[in-house]
Amino acid sequence: MKWLLNFFIILMTFIITDAKAACSGATCCTVSSGVTTAPTFAEGSCDTEPASYGITIYEKYLCTSIPTVPADGTAYDLDVGTKCFRTLHNSTGATVDMAQTDSGLSFDATFTRPPDGVYTHGVMVMKNEFRIKQDMEFTEAITGDAGGTGKYCVSTSNSGHESAGNSLSCSATDGATPGTFTSILRTFSGSCAEGGFTGSGSHSFTSGDVISAWLLDTDNEIADDCTEAAAKDTLFGVQTFATPVVVTELTSGFNMAFGVSSGSSMFQNGEGGAHSVGSGPFKVLITPLNY
Repeated sequence: MKWLLNFFIILMTFIITDAKAACSGATCCTVSSGVTTAPTFAEGSCDTEPASYGITIYEKYLCTSIPTVPADGTAYDLDVGTKCFRTLHNSTGATVDMAQTDSGLSFDATFTRPPDGVYTHGVMVMKNEFRIKQDMEFTEAITGDAGGTGKYCVSTSNSGHESAGNSLSCSATDGATPGTFTSILRTFSGSCAEGGFTGSGSHSFTSGDVISAWLLDTDNEIADDCTEAAAKDTLFGVQTFATPVVVTELTSGFNMAFGVSSGSSMFQNGEGGAHSVGSGPFKVLITPLNY
């Protein structure tokens, strides 16, 4: 299981959204003319550009300082109305699936304009599931964790923790229709089946933005194990903005760009083992819009 952090859509009041593509940086898989070099077990995971990426959000907030985050014995506290202000709400979850070339994306949710102010942090409470679609060609034949061997691999329509091994199907011939694999995050590292569990993780971008996330239990504290995480199936995330978001009386909304270019990860399950895909980092770029 590879840690999966950067799926944050931190701000939104009135939205114009775009999905930005082209994975770049040291964590990206090597791709030449559309052909990917699959990572070995020794190399670890690498990030790839998915055909589409989907998430479900319950609440999003803008905060003037970092809120109280979940811990062992401590529930998260947003100090709503003083420190944090809710900008999106849907009690059953607002869902969106974004492709590389999408624009004008929208959420079925209630949006609220935050008060004028300087916001240094964004918060999101979301479902711990990520919908990944992949259609890939590789330099050499590999074996998919859901079966088949060849240079052409597609994501399956299965769901589960990435360590379950049912995310990728491969063939010697091209043309298979990719499914949407629903990656369920119940630990940031290790395998629930093998007793491994990590309840939180963080990632720093080269831009200076820092993202942290926690798997919750039913008391909104950090989960202690996979069973507690499964009982809640909810993720709490905080993004520290490299550049604060400033809302003034002239602010009419935000132009948001979703960086889904590294929204999928790929890794090999042991030396000579099958390959798997799952969710990986994606980032949000936010530009205030003025009247």
